[in-house]
Amino acid sequence: MKNHENAPKISNISKLQDELAQLNVSLIDFFQYLRLKWIKEINREDIPFIERVLSKSIKDIARLNLNENQKKELDIIIEENSYSWDDINFHLSFRITTYKDLIRIVKGIDPEIEEIIEKGYKLSIMPLALVTQNKDLLNKFIPKKDFFTEHAAKTWDPYGIFVEKAKIFRKGHYIASQKFKRIVLMNITGACPMGCVGCYKGFFTRTSGSKFYTNLEKAVSNQTKLLVEHLNEHPEIRSVIISGGEPLLLDNAGYEKILQDFKKARYLGEIRICTGVIFQGLPFRIDDEILNMLKNFEKETGIKIKFNAHLAHPEQFTPESIIAIKKITQNGFLINTQVPLQRNVNIFVDNFEKTMNLLYRLAELQGISGVRPYKYILHMNVGSLEYSVPLEFMLEVLGELKYRLDHPIPETWQPVSYCILCKQGNILLSPQLLFLLKKEIHKEKDSIVYTIPVPVQGRKFQKVNYTEPLLKGYNDNSNSLERFKPRPS
Repeated sequence: MKNHENAPKISNISKLQDELAQLNVSLIDFFQYLRLKWIKEINREDIPFIERVLSKSIKDIARLNLNENQKKELDIIIEENSYSWDDINFHLSFRITTYKDLIRIVKGIDPEIEEIIEKGYKLSIMPLALVTQNKDLLNKFIPKKDFFTEHAAKTWDPYGIFVEKAKIFRKGHYIASQKFKRIVLMNITGACPMGCVGCYKGFFTRTSGSKFYTNLEKAVSNQTKLLVEHLNEHPEIRSVIISGGEPLLLDNAGYEKILQDFKKARYLGEIRICTGVIFQGLPFRIDDEILNMLKNFEKETGIKIKFNAHLAHPEQFTPESIIAIKKITQNGFLINTQVPLQRNVNIFVDNFEKTMNLLYRLAELQGISGVRPYKYILHMNVGSLEYSVPLEFMLEVLGELKYRLDHPIPETWQPVSYCILCKQGNILLSPQLLFLLKKEIHKEKDSIVYTIPVPVQGRKFQKVNYTEPLLKGYNDNSNSLERFKPRPS
């Protein structure tokens, strides 16, 4: 991994666009041209895997209409600036981070978004998302005008990670959060360049003011030492999730140090790296050095390494991400995907057929590429409620996606779990809940409250309330659940 400490702190997109305009070349065409040059240099051994996963020729993946003179001029710009598509500094430097850049590149943006950014929202859209030119995928990274608006269905910490009783402190330092007996969550940074609006840590990654370019190594090494002391006093804790922000902002030298500390953890059984780099825009971060480091650590300690990879849309299976998948899996590491379900990104409440086609395609891509469809997460109403998905709709989708008797896709392509993350824990969902839910409409709060029966320890059931925004025409019928109730024969 190249050191990104010296990368520009302010996006150079505007300057580059002005230069490209003189050639009558758009920024997207420039990205595609740079990407095409990289594709031509792909290792021949990777091409069959890419083509097998995508069911298309590598020649059909990146095409653009530029004349020879434009290409020659672009080659000069690329050579003078040492631009390279596989350089993570390039991707970090040319993210969209301002409203001005956003409206020059993406059309149809609500002008009120400028006010949201001025209020402190940290916009970030990676070049790899831009080159897909897929409107639904781009929705994932663009806040709506209600981002800072208070609502009964909103919470800035929906999973309860940062409530005091979940935090673990040692020697005056916050070292991790714990919601479950055998696992802790180690947040090593609040910074993230990926830009997902619906991140359940959205307050910390999108608005809290964390510096993006920072030397994490010293702070994280100290955090790890303290955490290992805690782990050795609590043998029941067998799993650590390394998270953030984006935990792979820590460079390889930093990981070498913390792995040395984790070797001293006497009872630890697994480490999961919860990351967005594979699919969200920085797959080149997965280099041979870090994989060899993790492989040697696993061999020496017996502690399993796994990747939890954030995924949202079929268009995120790019040649870049597929090569990263191949590297990771060929080194023996499992990739568990985590898929937030969001309206107008991967769920379309006005179009059930489009929703299912997208989810089936996503299932196929995961299955064939060798990643494990681990956890599909009902959007947790963080930030913009326009991304919220009605629970009843999603339970019907789940019936098609996972529970059909005549299932059209292999079981290994289906999500392992389908859940709502809440302060009490994980609510695992099934379409049978449609027969058991209780529903209350609160028009004065513009919200719906569902009561969900959930099993807890001791063969008991606990009632958990789940709140979602009132969506007229979708969840505002107080009798909507009646159609699922058994009828007398």
